[in-house]
Amino acid sequence: MKSKISLFFIVLIILSLNAGCTSGSNKQQQPQQTEIVKIDPTKISVPKDFFDLIADIDFIKLETTQSNPIDWIQKLWITDKSFLIKTGSWEVHAYNHDGEFRFKKNKEGKGKNEIKHIDDFCPGPEESIYILGYQEYYVIDKDGVFIEVKPTTRPYESFSPGYFHIVDDSFQLYSTSTTGPKQNQMEEFSLWLRDSKNEVSKFYLHRKTCNIAKNAFLQNEDAVLITPVIGIDTIYAVKSNGVFPAFYIDFGKYKSIPEQLPDDQTAPFAAFEYAKENKKCVSIYAPFMGDNWLRFAYYFHKNYYLTMYNRVDQSYINIEANKENVNNLLFMTSPLAFYKNKLYYSLPAYKIRGLLDDNAIGLNFLPENRRLQLLEKLKDVKETDNPVLMLVTFKD
Repeated sequence: MKSKISLFFIVLIILSLNAGCTSGSNKQQQPQQTEIVKIDPTKISVPKDFFDLIADIDFIKLETTQSNPIDWIQKLWITDKSFLIKTGSWEVHAYNHDGEFRFKKNKEGKGKNEIKHIDDFCPGPEESIYILGYQEYYVIDKDGVFIEVKPTTRPYESFSPGYFHIVDDSFQLYSTSTTGPKQNQMEEFSLWLRDSKNEVSKFYLHRKTCNIAKNAFLQNEDAVLITPVIGIDTIYAVKSNGVFPAFYIDFGKYKSIPEQLPDDQTAPFAAFEYAKENKKCVSIYAPFMGDNWLRFAYYFHKNYYLTMYNRVDQSYINIEANKENVNNLLFMTSPLAFYKNKLYYSLPAYKIRGLLDDNAIGLNFLPENRRLQLLEKLKDVKETDNPVLMLVTFKD
């Protein structure tokens, strides 16, 4: 059973290491300099410690029709009026905040004004959407109507971006999940910043091994955090004038030494084996920050862990992803976005249905009247429904 649990989480991280774009002013408190976060991965908390941090939970069911089935959600971005979603089948969907389906965009063909390829999306101004293609990105208006196509700039010929963040035509970020041998020095990095207005072209996130990071850019209110690649202990943030190291995660003697990581450019498994054999931390993913806390997950030794860190008093809780926690709603998947003080998760409908049928939904830490309200909201969920969004609000 233990090996199955480990395999489940390895698949989960490969599929869902989590990103996107934003517009507007930065209202959220961001680190003015790099914050050092000291964590002892052997100090394990109990799930109740995490539940005690939660003020409320809510659910939003995404409308299910014959034309908009969602296998799973790779990416979520919330705007003032919409939920924007990239599905596992590489479609971009738009929903109202009550879960009502609005439109979707998918690969259409090779004709003029048709979307030929979809890798990623991010929000544009006035509720528009940018969709990343192969060597271009498409501009879609708030109603899903094609506006125009714009070429992407590449720092070198073989650069193949899979994720992007566009502030405007002059300030753009591209991330790649490059695998295989590095052909030149620039291919040693996973993130490229292009600031044509200030004539800046800069690389970040040096990769020692295969880079499997998905959803490189994560919505944190009006800020953006960047998912680190394997072997990097620093969480970067995007600001209007560039990229800066926001949090350094200090694992002490359990920190990976980059020079000791296996030089395997085709698969990440050698790095995970290194962690098991040497009792090291090798991968940080799904980082999200509030004014007073930082939430992230990481791989240590033989398993995955969730950390909630208090940015005020430097205390933290550390939950191990073991078989007792796997089926709990709070530990089932990684969050996808943080918006208006709520952390958003995507939960498979069939999982919710199974937990409801087994009377094991796991909301007993909430007040009884609130728990009953949520059960009433979920009672009609079917196995074949689209995923359900779970919104988690933390205490001040």
